Amino acid sequence: APGGILAAQALQRAVEADPLVDSTVSVADLCLDAGSRIAGERLPRLRSEKEAQLYSDFLAGETDPAAAFVSPDGLTGRLLIRLRTDEAFAVRAFARRVVARLEAAGDLPRPLYVTGLHHASAIVHTEGVESALLALLGSFLGHLTVFCALFRSLRLAVLCFVPNAVPLLLVYGVMGHLGLPLDVAAALVGPVVYGMIMDDTLHLVHRLRAT
Repeated sequence: APGGILAAQALQRAVEADPLVDSTVSVADLCLDAGSRIAGERLPRLRSEKEAQLYSDFLAGETDPAAAFVSPDGLTGRLLIRLRTDEAFAVRAFARRVVARLEAAGDLPRPLYVTGLHHASAIVHTEGVESALLALLGSFLGHLTVFCALFRSLRLAVLCFVPNAVPLLLVYGVMGHLGLPLDVAAALVGPVVYGMIMDDTLHLVHRLRAT
């Protein structure tokens, strides 16, 4: 319906206002392509070469292009977005930012959902990294508590904590300063290594105090 095409175009313009967006394609572009073919033009009348490439990549192997953009009942449409980055935290932040902005505008006819393998991978990646860092923080607090209870000395607990925790924090700090991405594997190394070295520290301190 014309109203749906206009709504799709308006949604595209709103999304493209974000600086992270490289190109978008919707059912409106599909209609432009159909009109172009009916008129005898050889190429889809998309707004840019990037959008034409995104359009052709997405529809590769599709037998029914319309079904790729619009649900069978015609009430739900798909907007395909290509970003300028694949960094997981940036992808998640973009999705949240766009959804919040469009929902705040209050002109969406139906609920807005962000889908796709790239977005799902970004969610899994970012939550995995955040969980690993929270686990590291929990290890810090847990070991300080345990060492204080075992040795009845906050000073000794801190003395055991600092030389083991500082190298890990230094590595993460250098990675952030150099702009290196923190993936799940790198984030998991911290709590695993810290647990191993604090176990050895516990045995070492216990034997030193016993002698």
